[in-house]
Amino acid sequence: MTDHRPRLGALMRALASVLCFTVLVASCTTADEPSTTAPNHTSESPVTPVTTTTAPTTSTTSATAVAPTTTVPPPGPTLYAVAEEASRRIALFQETDAPPCADEQQAPCGPFEPLKAIDLPHRPHNMTAAGPVLWITHPSAGSVTRIDLTGISVVTRSLGDEPHDVKLSPEGDLLYVADEDGRALIVADPTTLEVLSRVELPRKPHDLSVDTLGTVWFTLIGDDRLGRFRSGTVEFLPTGGSPHDLLAAAGGLVWFSNWNRAELSMYDPVGGSVEEAPSGVVEPHHFAVDAVGDIWVSDNGGSTVVGFTSGGARTIEVGPVPHHLAFGDDIAVVSVSGSGQAVFIDSSGVIGRFDLTEGLHGAAVARLP
Repeated sequence: MTDHRPRLGALMRALASVLCFTVLVASCTTADEPSTTAPNHTSESPVTPVTTTTAPTTSTTSATAVAPTTTVPPPGPTLYAVAEEASRRIALFQETDAPPCADEQQAPCGPFEPLKAIDLPHRPHNMTAAGPVLWITHPSAGSVTRIDLTGISVVTRSLGDEPHDVKLSPEGDLLYVADEDGRALIVADPTTLEVLSRVELPRKPHDLSVDTLGTVWFTLIGDDRLGRFRSGTVEFLPTGGSPHDLLAAAGGLVWFSNWNRAELSMYDPVGGSVEEAPSGVVEPHHFAVDAVGDIWVSDNGGSTVVGFTSGGARTIEVGPVPHHLAFGDDIAVVSVSGSGQAVFIDSSGVIGRFDLTEGLHGAAVARLP
């Protein structure tokens, strides 16, 4: 009988070699080449990265769908700024856990404390803020200061002849300055303070307000008209009054106080009409808007600030000759010039007082990142 074992052994060795080669090819394809078979993802959703953190890889064997998530970073600390003209500095305050001032309690009191005083080369007047940056005018020196509170960098540059008021565009890319003696509206770079353009005016511009569409509204000293600058064109709109400060409100009306008159008015840009604003002020001065959109005005004649809320006028006694006020969420700081106090209010009334120097003027609220 013929012995087949050698042939059988050879055949088995050949089959083993083929099997090894097949496994090797398959392993090489998995490691180095894209698979032609799509993995099964029918039971899961992509993971959205949260802020700057990279999301972990989702297992293809998971049966649970992962919903996209979004995290809003918490707001940074709020800083309340007051312009001390006589002292040539900006006083900064931050909130604390202390209780509010009690009735008739003397300063200092309330949940606020001085954080820092920033010295300036000239007397500060009006100012505005966006994020951690302040812009301050120095009318007597013909200059504007920019302060970045993240590193306390202070830059002062000549800008106009007598810059009185300053406001930022809604996008934050343009700075508007009312140059009184220069009789011009100046458009500047908010970072470098370089002049980008000048809009010549027939009278001295005083105060500014920029609406949500980027239209710049301004008052003119000794003129009954409001000025409006949009799309490169200036218009003058008669009011029959004597506009001093103004506020382009969210509803489209332009509120304005009148020089040396117990009169608060509202201009309707659509119909060109002027209406008397709600009563409650003796000598209206400067405006601010709170977090819910209610309009507040300082009342020089009544030593108060008045808020026009859905429930009616809310009057808060703050002290003699209140000038500018500014809201941070539901708390405002008021520059009370006659008493030289920074006064803090909310809808309940005065919650904080701090003694500074007489002759306070501008107020602003900044927020650190």
